[in-house]
Amino acid sequence: MQPDYERNYLQMNARDRVAFRFLLFVVNIMAYDDETKKALECFLTWDILEDAMPFLTQPPGIYAVGGREASYSTLDNVVRYDPTTNIWSTVASMPSKRDYHGVCVHHNYIYAVGGKDNSYNYNYLDSVVRYDSTTNIWSTVASMPTKRANHGVCVHDNFIYAVGGHDGRNALDSVLRYDMTTNIWSTVASMPSNRSHHGVCVHDNYIYAVGGNDGFTTLDSVIRYDTTTDIWSTVASMPIKRESHGVV
Repeated sequence: MQPDYERNYLQMNARDRVAFRFLLFVVNIMAYDDETKKALECFLTWDILEDAMPFLTQPPGIYAVGGREASYSTLDNVVRYDPTTNIWSTVASMPSKRDYHGVCVHHNYIYAVGGKDNSYNYNYLDSVVRYDSTTNIWSTVASMPTKRANHGVCVHDNFIYAVGGHDGRNALDSVLRYDMTTNIWSTVASMPSNRSHHGVCVHDNYIYAVGGNDGFTTLDSVIRYDTTTDIWSTVASMPIKRESHGVV
């Protein structure tokens, strides 16, 4: 039977595991009992490589992925800034042009999710492409079930969330989740209201959707998604309404 302390440990997210192991490392130094040391070391070595990967293999530098230039042409170009040399350089371009898309990082991969292309009809996209920073190669992964742009994208654990956005007709309340292990998109609980041009961020087990536009008006409202219960709730509104802003 698996001990309770192991089950509790496995239920922690990656950040909590790292912090917990560091604390146990300090305690282990002061432990005199061999049996206690052995139990502590179980935690210190458990799944250590898996938990350390996000912190060790994030793509180095700052990447600007696609977007629109001054002439309003949509770009497939990707550039990388090296903070140590203060130099920008060009890396491999995306397979297709896109702007108003979402971008996120997981391990050594950069994902570009949805957006719009540069076609005559300015199509909304459901496609998702992935850049491997170790090989400088883009590849295509599973498309979203629905097209969207001006949406929020974030990573929690081994999932990418595409939150709200616009499909060319309406602002959306739907939320999609991509499993990076299985390459499958699924639908999770919708937001209480439609919103696009909003900001999205993650804190602990919560995803926050901040401000934006519901298709008619700019919003000051803020809502929060609990990844453990699949439930959205409302938190305090901002003092000022805003959209197309940044959130960290």
